[in-house]
Amino acid sequence: MTAPATKQKIAGYLNVLSGEQLKAVLRAWLERTDEVPLSLQQALAQPFDEEDDGSPFPEMTEEQILEDNERRWEEYQRTGRAIDHDKVVEWLDSIGTKCELPCPK
Repeated sequence: MTAPATKQKIAGYLNVLSGEQLKAVLRAWLERTDEVPLSLQQALAQPFDEEDDGSPFPEMTEEQILEDNERRWEEYQRTGRAIDHDKVVEWLDSIGTKCELPCPK
């Protein structure tokens, strides 16, 4: 198998694994082998750049998160407005597919 084909196959595996599953796979692989490619070591050593992760959520401290949650809870109690559960489930099910839906609002 060529290097591009191998990379494509690995990328396919990564697309379906959760973060915990990926960690388990990497730990099991590390226990079975003495060889770790330098490029993997370098990639894991690089700090994750949260500004480029595409996340719509701002970086917040735990205190800010708790304050925001409290504000949202008070607003819900006052207005009764919420995102429909079925819409959230539909959105979550679409994540990682070719037809990924926007986050419901």
